[in-house]
Amino acid sequence: MRRFTEEWGFPSAQVMTRTDGIIKGAGLQKVDGLPVYNACVRIPGTYSQQKDAQSYKGQFPKVLLEGHIDTVNPAELPPASAPYVPVKLQKATDALVKTKAELAALPDELHFDKDGKIIEDANYKKAYQRYNDYEDALARGALRIYVPGYNDAMINTAAVMQAAYMLNKYKIKPVYDIWVCGTTGEEGKGNLCGMKQLYGYNQDTGKGNNALNFVANFGADSTSPGSGTVNYLGSYRFEIKYSEPAGIKVGAKQPSALMAMNRAIEMISNLKTPYDLDKKAERTTYTVGVGSCTPAPEGERSRECTLLVDMRSPTPGPLKDIRSKIEPAFTNALQQENAKYGLKNGDAKAVKMELVWFGDRPAHKRKNYDDPAMQAFWQSARTAGIDIREKLNERAASLNDNVPAAVGVPTVNFNVGTNAGGGGGHAWYEWGIPGNGQDEGKRVYRMILMGLMAAGYHTSDGKVVPPLVSLKPIAQPKSCINRRQKMNKLLAALVCAFAASAVSAATYEVFITGPGGHSNGSYGNTNAVHAGSRAVLELEKALPCAVVTDFKGGATVNAIAGDAAFKVNSAMCKTPEADNRVLIEKAVKAGVDKENSFRGVKAGDLVRGFPAEIQFKIK
Repeated sequence: MRRFTEEWGFPSAQVMTRTDGIIKGAGLQKVDGLPVYNACVRIPGTYSQQKDAQSYKGQFPKVLLEGHIDTVNPAELPPASAPYVPVKLQKATDALVKTKAELAALPDELHFDKDGKIIEDANYKKAYQRYNDYEDALARGALRIYVPGYNDAMINTAAVMQAAYMLNKYKIKPVYDIWVCGTTGEEGKGNLCGMKQLYGYNQDTGKGNNALNFVANFGADSTSPGSGTVNYLGSYRFEIKYSEPAGIKVGAKQPSALMAMNRAIEMISNLKTPYDLDKKAERTTYTVGVGSCTPAPEGERSRECTLLVDMRSPTPGPLKDIRSKIEPAFTNALQQENAKYGLKNGDAKAVKMELVWFGDRPAHKRKNYDDPAMQAFWQSARTAGIDIREKLNERAASLNDNVPAAVGVPTVNFNVGTNAGGGGGHAWYEWGIPGNGQDEGKRVYRMILMGLMAAGYHTSDGKVVPPLVSLKPIAQPKSCINRRQKMNKLLAALVCAFAASAVSAATYEVFITGPGGHSNGSYGNTNAVHAGSRAVLELEKALPCAVVTDFKGGATVNAIAGDAAFKVNSAMCKTPEADNRVLIEKAVKAGVDKENSFRGVKAGDLVRGFPAEIQFKIK
């Protein structure tokens, strides 16, 4: 709000963002009990002043320009004393970093003041030079900027906000109101919560009513200059928690939450979609984005373990099919362990399974290419002289636009920000290089044009260009975007056949790394969480006396996990420690090799300059 009013000159009445998270007319959204905040400003139109103006539940028609940042937060946030993740800089001619340690060791970075505003020092001036393309960047000594969200889609959101600044600065007068918003929570468990706030969705019922009466929606998300998205991937997402009674000692012969989770992950990681078998088939994808157990107190086991699963497809049929294969794995993993030890669901020592969270984004395949959003999309490109296309890529993506599409609001998504190069979306090594400034200026102009064409506008000579959009209010409640559900708690039993004893010093730490990436765009990359679960189950066979604790991997539900780690304690084993170490290494390698083989990855293979294979080390 401070930046809108103090730096950009917006009257406070035009700033729709409030400190309590409430946008008047839209109510409040919460995720995990915390309020959702959108950064929204209003460009007031003249329509509401007309005597015959029509409203929907007191809301006059308006057009939305929006962007978001696909930031995937690190598993552990920085401390309050140093709250900002370092923005590291590296010569573009240098090889991409291969490890987090290499990234941390880069000497150059951007700096922030006490208010979180970037300091425009020498590093900033070098980093934010503009380049025509990647080759130009390499030739002219560009710096690669490493920061989560830069490539996908921070630069788009910055460009959308620049459109808001220009509309206000030059006192552009639309007919319908235009709202410009930086929306929150597109990723992970947010599951489009920022957009759902704007479109009046109830998180519990999954129903939306277009509470603010938007009549057209233009989003900025793509990372490819000139691209556009008109169809929207459907998705299902699950958070499953396995838990056991507190205080279970290492070696106790009763169910293990950690083993239940890893059995489920391995079952899922062995699935192949029709797309895996035939690249001409509809592109259906899945990933276990997170596998995580609570730290185990000394001498005890991890009490709770959670996995997050993302699955996507452009149409409902394949999506339901992959769900029908994945969802049973959650319970089958428990059932296998129960049968092994003669236990049944509901036994006193059983592990519990709970569906904590469920996300549902409806698939939307466009049938009408003549709606106002598409007309504005085509015409604005020709007017701005940028990204002119004769044919549109109809490939689907899962975006903020799923929400307006679900309630019948004409929507289209395209690239506004301009990078000379970038990569590592949703991975810890995400990076980008600023692109051609003139092209980006034309794309900002295009975004403004799209909004004005849909909303209508007043010209400098007193004429009025009417809105493209019908005045008919759009209010079509739909179900399904996201709903919280409760699942019957299933009781089962798992056993780790270890003798009771305190944890000794014979503890090893296993670290597994891979390329990571976006769950959809990078589908087919090896997954560190999948590899870690394969390794745990190989270890169970090779050294059943060993105890595995503290499994943790991945950052968010909709990213391919780039790292995983767990601890192995061999204190229960009566075999020589040197032999134990050999068996642990062989088991981990076998699990890693399985994941590499499953994805057809060989040593030395690269994906976008980063090692494609899963790698590991043991300390």
